[in-house]
Amino acid sequence: MSTMTAPAPPRSETVERLDALTLLVVRVGAETLGNASRTHGSRIKPDGSIVTAADSACEGRLIEALTCAMPRIPIIGEESAPEGGRLPNTSVFLLVDPLDGTSAFAAGRDDFTVNVALVLEGRAVMGVICAPARDLVFAGAFDRRGRVAYAARTSGGGLVPGSRRAISARRTPASGPVALTSERHGDERSAALIDRLGARTRLKLSSALKFALIAQGDADVYPRFAPTMAWDTAAGGALLEASGGALLHPDGRPFDHALGRPLMNGPFVAWGDPELALRALPLCRGSA
Repeated sequence: MSTMTAPAPPRSETVERLDALTLLVVRVGAETLGNASRTHGSRIKPDGSIVTAADSACEGRLIEALTCAMPRIPIIGEESAPEGGRLPNTSVFLLVDPLDGTSAFAAGRDDFTVNVALVLEGRAVMGVICAPARDLVFAGAFDRRGRVAYAARTSGGGLVPGSRRAISARRTPASGPVALTSERHGDERSAALIDRLGARTRLKLSSALKFALIAQGDADVYPRFAPTMAWDTAAGGALLEASGGALLHPDGRPFDHALGRPLMNGPFVAWGDPELALRALPLCRGSA
């Protein structure tokens, strides 16, 4: 009797590109943020947010690496984007947040991330969220053939062998949703919606890690009515959709990055369970 096993199915181009992007983000994040001074060159930007020398250094390396890997795709980075700018009028582009949660980084905490997303026809279809200080990376992508979302441990600028695991968003627990809020940018409308949803637990966290917690089934909802920028949400939105969740406008429309739209986002709600999103639509509209 033969002991030969069937060959593994071929990997799709989407998965290949996601894996390559994940390794690129992990490597650059480790190289530029692993031993960076957390306060060197820090200053306050016009919008009141803090920026450090590490933000610019990481963005520079990311743009260099991405340009080599995807030479014909425009790149919009937080530190190099013009104030009051708009998304490009191109069908495909990359959004880069080199250090999401800079205040957490400067304060010595570990809840900061490096985020990169690929946007196609106004939708974020591929996203990587790397948390260098937690030795974690989250990645997700989808296309007409399916979706893939995973998390992995990182070490030395690469993935720990055998640590990669598939992740998926969960159905809302019968005891009620776990809600996430911003560590520094809470707002009354987001808090009111969380109250209306009857959230049993509320967690405060910086950066796009909030999207990752929902994508891996550890939380259920993250409303945000305070301002954000396109690079704050694109990678998280792609990861959510790839894991079975959804990033929506309060009125239920899919959250997008339409061509030529301002870089500043409108309000959104990140959901792990699309059924909860549908049931809660009247509550969301009342909060808008």
